Amino acid sequence: MAEKLRKTLWIPGNEPDSDCTVSITGKLNELVNSIDPAPEALGIYKVKFKLTRHQHNVLKDLLAASNLAWNWTKWLIEDKGIKRKDEKTLQSIVAKKSIEDPLMAPREVHDNAKLLHKTSTIRLTGMKSYLSALKSSMTLHKGRMEKFDVDYKELYPASGTFTVQKLFIKKFDISMVNKGVRSKVPEAFYRLSITPDSFGNRNEFTERFLRISKKRSYDRMPPINHDSQIQLRKDGHWLLLIPCDRSYLRCKQPESIEKSVVGVDPGGRTFQTTYDPIKREVKEFHSNKGAEFRYIELMKVKAKRHEEHAKNVKSFPKYKEHKAAARKYWHKYETKRNDLHRKLSSKMVRENKLIVIGDLSTKNACKKGGKLHKKSKDDLYTWAHYEFRQRLIDRARGTNTKVIVQDESYTSMTCGNCGHRKTDLGGDKVYNCTECGCSIGRDVNGGRNILIKAMIE
Repeated sequence: MAEKLRKTLWIPGNEPDSDCTVSITGKLNELVNSIDPAPEALGIYKVKFKLTRHQHNVLKDLLAASNLAWNWTKWLIEDKGIKRKDEKTLQSIVAKKSIEDPLMAPREVHDNAKLLHKTSTIRLTGMKSYLSALKSSMTLHKGRMEKFDVDYKELYPASGTFTVQKLFIKKFDISMVNKGVRSKVPEAFYRLSITPDSFGNRNEFTERFLRISKKRSYDRMPPINHDSQIQLRKDGHWLLLIPCDRSYLRCKQPESIEKSVVGVDPGGRTFQTTYDPIKREVKEFHSNKGAEFRYIELMKVKAKRHEEHAKNVKSFPKYKEHKAAARKYWHKYETKRNDLHRKLSSKMVRENKLIVIGDLSTKNACKKGGKLHKKSKDDLYTWAHYEFRQRLIDRARGTNTKVIVQDESYTSMTCGNCGHRKTDLGGDKVYNCTECGCSIGRDVNGGRNILIKAMIE
């Protein structure tokens, strides 16, 4: 079967018989139909806020209150012996308006008693977040030798999230302010009410309600059917993360696009190489010498440089300055890479009905004692292949596109024409077979063999 597929699948530079192409197309369609679609899952709709200084400080205190509840719950379970399943007892201690029993509160809670004011619901969700993380930790511990540690949290971190119950998140309505000030509220008042009593009274409508940075985000915002998270990013901006149906996240695409089938070979020099036997196309996406990759690498270098400076300075203000600069560059690094991942995954899902992608493991490829050069290892870490693969799978949910993650062992070493395995391929960009004389690009050969393995298995 494998030998027959190698002879009939299109090789760049060779033109197969039309009858062979028809039979291969039929087999590819059979493969597509045999795969069950991925189950539908909720997506995350992000809304960015444009806040005043007062609102920013209030949100930081709410994040601190949530982290305080996380630490408090951990302390009660580990030091006071309260069982993790006894949620009623934990809630009666952590989510109270004040400290009722001083012996059941750690020193950290006594020192930050101001965070208990008007934060009962936030502390309740913080407590539940810890219990959920602890449960996940115990589940992982059953199947692994190393236990996933649920650590204490810093109260005022540079970035983080806290959960708000859905009942406390609403779009602004004029009835939410006192009658005496309703005439002062502008018509285009695109704001959200999120635990408004924490921000000000009913007369202070500019501080009480959170302004959304873009009107488009406000108009397209999905209904709040689930508890949502508020996120502080590394660049200092605040976002509302709303779980929703994926239809709210996607722009409508034209139905006339003829979808195809591709084998995808991930790599270091070229991020993704796609092989399409139906359209007879080979595409290479993003080189390690391209502008996008150079920008991502530059941000990483700058971030590491500032982190190194922060270790060596003795002045605390200088330390804070370098740490803030490092966070800024790490944020730019992640933002650019995530943007590259999103655009490419959307393009691949939009244009194909089946994507067979190799399961490249950066960890195994870059382990100690391997043959890869240090620069090649850095390139693989920068591309973040696992993150892209997960984003591609996630992007295909709820669409007609199916994704297969295929074992890619020896796919670059094996000749796509005769099956001969070339163990001394090294870093050659072109695969020249010594048995049959076939000459084909290394990454194209890998993508083609990945597709063949999926068709066989």
